[in-house]
Amino acid sequence: MTRGASNGTDGNAGAMNTKADRIGGTWRENSSARVELDDGRSLIAVRRGGATRLFLNRCPHRGIELDWVPGLFTAIDGHHLQCATHGALFDPDTGLCISGPCSGQSLDRVAIGT
Repeated sequence: MTRGASNGTDGNAGAMNTKADRIGGTWRENSSARVELDDGRSLIAVRRGGATRLFLNRCPHRGIELDWVPGLFTAIDGHHLQCATHGALFDPDTGLCISGPCSGQSLDRVAIGT
C-alpha cells in the first residue's frame, strides 16, 4: 500500500503515480517522514517553512537508502538530513550534499502532484 508521494519528478526518480494527499493530514513543522511507494521505493518527505518537499530516499554516493531506521533521517544537529551509511549531510530544502563523500551532488527531488 502506498502511503504518500507524487505524480512526476524533476530528477531521475521516474514517474511516481501516487497522490500527494496520502502523505497525511497534519504533521510537525521541521520534520521528516518516510513515504513508501507501490513499486518498493521510498521517499523522504520534509516539512519546512509551511511547505513539503519530497526526495527519493537514495544517497547519490552509493544508491542506498538514507534512514538510520525506517523514517529517521535527521542528523544530530536537528536540521540536516543524514545518510546512515557514510554520514553525508544534505540540505533539507534543496537536497544538496554539503558534507561527505557525495559533496556537491543532490538527492533526487520529486515534484508533488495531485
